[in-house]
Amino acid sequence: MTTAGTIRHDKKAGRLPDRHKVYDCLNKCDKNPPCACVSKALMHKAMCVLLRRVTNTKKYACDLMTPFPHGKPLTSKGYVYYAAHRSRGTNAETGTGINYAYKKKTQQSSTYELYGIQYTSDKAVDGSHNTDGLKPPYFAHTLDSYWNELFPWWMVDLAQDITVTGIRIRNRKEWGDRLHDFDVRVGPLPITSEFNDVPFKGNTRCHYHEKGGIEEEALAFIECKPCPVRGRYVSIQITQNCTDCQEPLKNVLQLAEVEVFGLP
Repeated sequence: MTTAGTIRHDKKAGRLPDRHKVYDCLNKCDKNPPCACVSKALMHKAMCVLLRRVTNTKKYACDLMTPFPHGKPLTSKGYVYYAAHRSRGTNAETGTGINYAYKKKTQQSSTYELYGIQYTSDKAVDGSHNTDGLKPPYFAHTLDSYWNELFPWWMVDLAQDITVTGIRIRNRKEWGDRLHDFDVRVGPLPITSEFNDVPFKGNTRCHYHEKGGIEEEALAFIECKPCPVRGRYVSIQITQNCTDCQEPLKNVLQLAEVEVFGLP
């Protein structure tokens, strides 16, 4: 996570705190419905969340501000916080933060079986990062058929509400182009089988990955934009056929590993 700068003064914005203070307040803001994200911020060329620190208390109070950069702080004595690339605050890109998906309960729209081996959903949160489909502990894999579900999905139950900032997805070895056109959503609702052939829109979108582009065995970093999303369930779903894949008429979701980072 970075801010528009370390402690400094700005005539339009006031004092800018360090990133740790920004991140702490951002997390509190996510739990407070009146707080809002400003998706278009011109100054400092950063996506922003506007928060204010009440100076007469040691605690942070996150209040809705007028849209930045044209608005003004509610008080000249308060702080306006700018937050960009928020997921870096939990080291999601390097994987050194807490992975809230590890060993949690999972589900997927269907399960592939080969030679008696079940490629179950939990294999995407076992911490192995194995990318070889023919070697244990294998990975999560939905049915491989032209007659299976149109929009295969995978979901993890984090067991608590988490302010999700970053997600890492490990692609499989070979057939890596199957990881395409997928929607990542976070929220209070679990995805169910009724969405096997219909895109799930019940939770807030964290990220949409258009087409392919994730190399085989690559570790893709997903950042919730423009703001972190708070919720208990994280789902990944392919939402359309691939136009530049080996199998343009068949959707198969294969996840070697999924890691979720954020703050409780």
